[in-house]
Amino acid sequence: MKFTGSCLLCLFLLLSCGGNFDGVSKYTVRGDVITVGIMSDLQLPVDAKDNNLYAINTKKALEYFKSREIDVLINAGDLTDLSADSAYAPYKNYLDSVFGSDRPVTVQVMGNHDYWNDTGKADTLSKLRDRFTRMTGDHPWSHKVVNGYHFLAISPANGNMDGSYGLIKNKIRAEIDAAVKENPDKPVFIVTHQHPEKTVYGSDEWGNKDLTEIFSEYPQIISFSGHSHYSLFDERSIWQGRFTAVNTQCVSYVELESGKENGSIPPHEEDSPMVMIMEIHPDEIRITRYNLAKEREEKEDWMISLPVNPDNFLYTTEKRVNKAVAPVFTAEAVGEGVTAAVIKEDDSEKETAGFRFAAATHPDFVHSYNVKFSSGNESKTYSYFSDFCAGPDIMTPYPAFAFPKELKPGSYRIEITAVESFGKESQQKITGTVTVK
Repeated sequence: MKFTGSCLLCLFLLLSCGGNFDGVSKYTVRGDVITVGIMSDLQLPVDAKDNNLYAINTKKALEYFKSREIDVLINAGDLTDLSADSAYAPYKNYLDSVFGSDRPVTVQVMGNHDYWNDTGKADTLSKLRDRFTRMTGDHPWSHKVVNGYHFLAISPANGNMDGSYGLIKNKIRAEIDAAVKENPDKPVFIVTHQHPEKTVYGSDEWGNKDLTEIFSEYPQIISFSGHSHYSLFDERSIWQGRFTAVNTQCVSYVELESGKENGSIPPHEEDSPMVMIMEIHPDEIRITRYNLAKEREEKEDWMISLPVNPDNFLYTTEKRVNKAVAPVFTAEAVGEGVTAAVIKEDDSEKETAGFRFAAATHPDFVHSYNVKFSSGNESKTYSYFSDFCAGPDIMTPYPAFAFPKELKPGSYRIEITAVESFGKESQQKITGTVTVK
């Protein structure tokens, strides 16, 4: 192992609201670069076996981290789908078998699922937290320092994500204040399960306003969070404003925002489980996205200059909206128009009537399509996700979508607009006429 030092794990009874940190543990790792493996939302089921897909992904993640010789392991919560020893067991066993006594420094938090169980009996909060500690070796609220860099693990106070962090605001601030006071020029890495609200992709629906309120006071903060399962292919998964936030996606299944006609669980939702590697260099931080299923790095690395200076932030919404370009339908695609299609649902023989057209092009990817259905003087627009979650390089050249269920039988004129992640829309439209039976 590349670190030396000691860690005192204090196992004392927490107050019902939680948030009591277990003291500061300090570590020294060798070398000028600290390598950090980042994972989240394992969602391991109570009856998880080694052949369970999520267990397989978990083991792959840890083996990849081992190959990268990580110094620190971040896990942003929802290790289990429902809290039980049998759900935690694969993760615990893989940590032991993959790393043995050469275990990295761990920075791990509970998620809302880790506060739920399937026994039909309500475990006390202290029992659920004790189970997390017993199975992971970490306290739900920990403060660890590695080569002078502070890592805070901040679990929610309970399984109710709306107000869970608000209950422990003062305790969170106290730990951040201590970290900033000791090393004001270094970033402070904070791991929570829930996103700070109105930051990264997923935080509008799944974020926490109390975290945003607290973190906005400290530009040094680099926040890592899960919970939403939103795709790391989307560049909105890193955000910079008054601090930095990073979405971790998951090693289980992808979910996306609500409001699209083809649902928040996209096709192929389990095809691209993702983790990240963060390298902390003396003058910069480099974050790499890694696809466990395809065993490859994805897209360009994210770079953060050190020391942290908001004037140098690259990933502000304003900067990226200004740089974003609209998708384009080629003249050939426009000429082809719309044709009828039969849609087969995932893992089902069920078939549904729908429509098909040539995909728009974009330097990154087309996030979604807005489809306007018109009949007579009435019209309504429906939005559909593209298949970007499968990987931008293997998106279908001919998207096909089912007709909206609420459409009455009849003839409709269709107008299709392509939309990229930051909201830019194609000037060209795909048009045509379809018949709903």
